[in-house]
Amino acid sequence: MKIAVLFYGQPRFVKNESVISSHKLLEKAYDVDYFGHLWSSENSLSQHVSSWSNIKVNPFSKNDISFLKETYRFKNLVVEQPIDLTVCCMELIKKFQTKSEHAHNTRDISNIFSQLYSIEAAIDAFINSKGPVEYDYVVLSRTDNVILKFPNLNNIVTGNIYVSNHHPAFPDTAIIADPKSLASLRSYSMLKEIIDSDHRLTGTPENVKQITIKLTDNAPIVPLSRSVQLLIDNKGTYNNNSGLYSEIVRNN
Repeated sequence: MKIAVLFYGQPRFVKNESVISSHKLLEKAYDVDYFGHLWSSENSLSQHVSSWSNIKVNPFSKNDISFLKETYRFKNLVVEQPIDLTVCCMELIKKFQTKSEHAHNTRDISNIFSQLYSIEAAIDAFINSKGPVEYDYVVLSRTDNVILKFPNLNNIVTGNIYVSNHHPAFPDTAIIADPKSLASLRSYSMLKEIIDSDHRLTGTPENVKQITIKLTDNAPIVPLSRSVQLLIDNKGTYNNNSGLYSEIVRNN
């Protein structure tokens, strides 16, 4: 079975052994290629993170991109300098801020938009460089995402979008879909339509992605039940939770 892993967002904790080994486990079961889009500047070891982030230490380090390219078999990795979308998209950000149920500041909304941009750019990196190769499934992931357990892809249904079930909205730490469903994950291009729609806009990235699916092919969203532990400090303290097949690394 042919699988494409698409990394997106900021290159956080890329040298964490748990992150690396969890993604490498996929290679033992499937034929895996890597694609992605990341925000990075080799001249800076810091990037703005959203106010709700629980990260306790600086997740960035020197030579992150070079390390990623050496670690994973990337067919295409697009790297862009981090940008502040409040400069180019303030009108749209203000509309989002007005309708959103959450009182986000404009910088946090810019971060939401930049995440959605990165997801779409990762999808484009995949589509533009996969060539004639046919992939059975795509796994949308992050460089700080530890996949604790992975479902047997031979037992899931093509056409569904698979997420975790650690909360009732749209848990988005790792998404599994067949390539034909990727159009339903292009939220950035649909931001104006999403804001203008009649759907409830809570203002979270998960909510925006869920609305996108409803506005496109409305593919069934299926939660996968797995266990999870979330790192919350440098001492290795965990928040115990259940029902999630991935975790976000909060520290090294």
